[in-house]
Amino acid sequence: QFLDGFAQALQNCDLLLLAPVYSAGEQPLHGICSNALAERVRSLKPDLEIAVADSLDELTDLVIQHSRENDLVLAMGAGDVNGLWSRLTT
Repeated sequence: QFLDGFAQALQNCDLLLLAPVYSAGEQPLHGICSNALAERVRSLKPDLEIAVADSLDELTDLVIQHSRENDLVLAMGAGDVNGLWSRLTT
C-alpha cells in the first residue's frame, strides 16, 4: 500500500530522483526500497525519467546535474535527506 500510494503521487512530477530508503531503527521491510518504488512509478508512467541514488552524495550530484534556474526541487523524507539543502547551498 505504501508503494502504490507514493507511486500514484510521484507519477505527476517531471523528473523523479529517489534517495535510498532507510529504516527508522526497525528491521527493513522486505521489498520496500527505492528501486521497488521506481518500478511502481514506471509501471504507471513509463516515459518518466527516474534515477535512484545510492547515497545522499549521489542524490546531491543528480539534483545539481538535472536542475535549472527556477526549477522546483521538492525533497521529502526523514533523517539524512534533510542534509540535501545544506549540500546544495555550499
